[in-house]
Parts: sequence; C-alpha cells; structure tokens
Amino acid sequence: MLNHNNAVPVMSRNGRNLLWSEQCENLLGSVSDESLANQWGVARSCVTTRRVQLQVPPFVCQEKLGKTEEVISLLESLKNIDVALVTRSGRNIHWSEQADTFLGLITDKALAKALGIARSSVTARRLLLDVPALVTQQDYVWTEESLSLLGTKTDIEVAKLTGIGPNSVARKRNLLNIACAPDTRFDESWTPERKAVLGNVTDLEASRILGFHPAYVSRCRRELKIKAKRPYREVIWTEEQIALLGKMHDSKLAALVGVREKDVQYKRSKLEIASFTSTQNNV
Repeated sequence: MLNHNNAVPVMSRNGRNLLWSEQCENLLGSVSDESLANQWGVARSCVTTRRVQLQVPPFVCQEKLGKTEEVISLLESLKNIDVALVTRSGRNIHWSEQADTFLGLITDKALAKALGIARSSVTARRLLLDVPALVTQQDYVWTEESLSLLGTKTDIEVAKLTGIGPNSVARKRNLLNIACAPDTRFDESWTPERKAVLGNVTDLEASRILGFHPAYVSRCRRELKIKAKRPYREVIWTEEQIALLGKMHDSKLAALVGVREKDVQYKRSKLEIASFTSTQNNV
C-alpha cells in the first residue's frame, strides 16, 4: 500500500505489532531511521531494531560528515568572541536563530559539548524544529574471534575487548540467541555482611548504606531471591476509623478504610486494642 502524496509505503499494524512489507524493508538504510520513523508514525527504535535484524547498514550522510570539523571550528571561533548562541533562564534554555542553524550539522552530542548544555536539550530542540539527526555510527565488523567472546564474558567486558559499544554487543548477542554471561562483579562485591542488609531495609536505603546504585541493589536482591522490604506508608486515621478497631476483623476494616491488613494490625496493637473475635458478634 502506497501513500500517493509522497510515494512512501504506509506502515501497517496488527494491534501493537508492525507488519513489515517488502517495500518498507527496502527503504531501511536509504535514509536515517529517524526520518523513516517520522514518515511512518512509529518509534525510531522500531525502525532501528528491524534494520539491525535484517543486517542493513545505517544511513550515513557523507556530505554532512565532511563538514563536522569545519562546524566545530566555527563554533569554537564564535565562543572565542563571546557570541551567545544559547542563554539560560533558570532551567530554560533560549536558542538564538544562529544556534538553530547548527542543528543536524553535527551530532547532538558534539553540539551539546560545544554549547555547554545537555545533549537531551539539543535533541529536544532538533525534534521540535523537525531537523533530521546526523547519523555517524558505522557498521561494526564482527570477526570470528569477537563473536566467540559473546556469552563467555559480560557485554561490558566484550565491549572493552572489541571496541564495540555495550549496547551493540548486547544486541548482537540477542540476535544470535546467546545467553549473557554471569556478572562476576556480583560475587566479588556482595560479601555476607552486605547481603545481610538486603531485605532488612528498602533498596533505596540499602543503596545509601552500601554505596551502590538503587537499580543495581534491586537486581542483586532479586538474584539472591530476597524479598523486598517495602517502605512503610503512614496511614492517617480518622476518629471514626479508630473507633472501629477491634469491632470487626482486621481484613474487613482494611478493605473498608483502603489500607493493608498489617496497617490495621499495627494501629490496633499500638493502641492496645484486642483483635476482633467471632464470639463478639453474639454479644
């Protein structure tokens, strides 16, 4: 099916799944993934994933690539004569017309570095103005030696040995259906004393105590099959709700108030109120 306005094949869907036609697949790599994603109205990651699956090399604008050094040199010269390309007002960044002209001429990362702002700010501005990104990534050459490392070491270790990015290593390993290698850093980092902290406090508190990232603490706790400690949620009790403590089963009162049964039990024991028994119905 073709879109007769611009002769670009229309992407079909089956629920959440994309139906890739031969016409659509033939366009992969002919222009940037972002450009195709915008034309089809899908996420760029969907286009990139399909292109990688079919082992299609990414689109590289050679004309723009040759101008990268020239653009960076121009940005440096403007900085030397104190030309303010972007200005800040609190958390907001105001772009000058001159700054907008550099969008897409070099990578977002390089432009962000030259302007002294976050890359996300450059990307957001470029997308707002519908400027296509400069794609500089090149195809990685996977030798037999490099492929033999997949699954024998962590993706990060393979990345260091081959010079290929960790995300690309993980993507290649997944495409080949190779399981990831266990992270030996886990065994080295988690002493019995550190493991004892897990589950006794929340993952966030454990991360502060141990000096690890909260996500890493959570992952390691799950690998050790230790139940998470949930942060205590303070319940604000009204006088009417307190009056019902011990007058009905804790589970029933919990459902009525909209709290956990253990919250009811905690409040009742704190106020030294006896639990409800079925014999009280006959009193």
